[in-house]
Amino acid sequence: MNCRVKLQKLTLSIISLLLVFALQFPVQAGDSSATAANVNALEEALKNLPKVGVLGSILTYSIPGRPTVAAIYGYADIEKSVPIGVDHLFQIGSQTKMFTAAALLKLQAQGKLDLEDLVSKYVQGTPHPDKLTIRQLAMHTSGIGDGVIFFDPPGGKRPDFGVSFKNHLFLGKVAGEQFKPGEKWAYNNLGFIILGHIIEVVSEMPLNEYLREKILNPLGMHDTYLGALELYPAHRMAKGYFYQGKQLVETSVPNLSWASSAGDMVSSIADMKKWSVALLNENNAIGISLGDFIEVLSNVDGPGNLTRYGLGMMERRLGGKKLWGHGGFIHGYVSLTLVNPETGAMLHLMMNLENESETILDVAEEVCALALKIAENEL
Repeated sequence: MNCRVKLQKLTLSIISLLLVFALQFPVQAGDSSATAANVNALEEALKNLPKVGVLGSILTYSIPGRPTVAAIYGYADIEKSVPIGVDHLFQIGSQTKMFTAAALLKLQAQGKLDLEDLVSKYVQGTPHPDKLTIRQLAMHTSGIGDGVIFFDPPGGKRPDFGVSFKNHLFLGKVAGEQFKPGEKWAYNNLGFIILGHIIEVVSEMPLNEYLREKILNPLGMHDTYLGALELYPAHRMAKGYFYQGKQLVETSVPNLSWASSAGDMVSSIADMKKWSVALLNENNAIGISLGDFIEVLSNVDGPGNLTRYGLGMMERRLGGKKLWGHGGFIHGYVSLTLVNPETGAMLHLMMNLENESETILDVAEEVCALALKIAENEL
């Protein structure tokens, strides 16, 4: 409890710092000095983040008609021998869910599945074979047991061995059913791991090959990898760290099969911007945009900035605006991608950690909220 209070106070101090700088340097379209001042403002805020366990941070925002602004602070390793940079790669955790959902939408557009199909049509051994649908898994309304909670940060033990699909189904049974399908909303990683398996069954391709052929390559996302199925350039990774018990562990190049299609992807700031551009453009190269993800929505029960959820796409209220995208929190990393369909604003955050806490994502969101206000000249 004391730690949470301290973090909340630190969050407020970061917000206050951003407010001071934003009020001093309001953005003017085409004013390069104002842009430089706002970069300085955000970098000053990022300098406070090591107090909550952040090692390195990259925050970018883009507004149509204005230059992209990037604020960078910190290091790519705990020895602080390598400054963090835009060429570094990060684990993006649950942002993976957006891409898993995109593959489902692509398969539906091809007539190979329907989101209202029963999961039992494609997968044996799942609960409620006569009720559970693909859409319920993708919208977190399935209620099935989620064994990934045993591995999740903070506090979860990250396995260094392979976790098979059958292992995941078994651990879901161990975790126990939460509620009957469709009764309410509860975030569920196992649901997206099952969806990844369905994609492979229907497409008759490994998940990484389907995503690369249908989603990543058409969008030019050549710096994005499925960590459980592909080798990625480890020398370009910003290193993340976390405590497993009392031991500080480097993420290195872990076995990400435990996260699978719910959270195993690795990417860069530049690639995630390409994804955001596609979300806001109905005429993009993959034929799927934001409206397809949020055609049907579920209200989210509980406090916080998360208000509604579509297909692997969440609505967050930040800075008085409704934004869409997803966050990621995986051992050693926090990330966030958000777009505003009304203004065309795009915001991206990548962090590598030297420690992790329950409120680190909340702190990151508050920094992003103030960055958006600076970007949209609302202060």
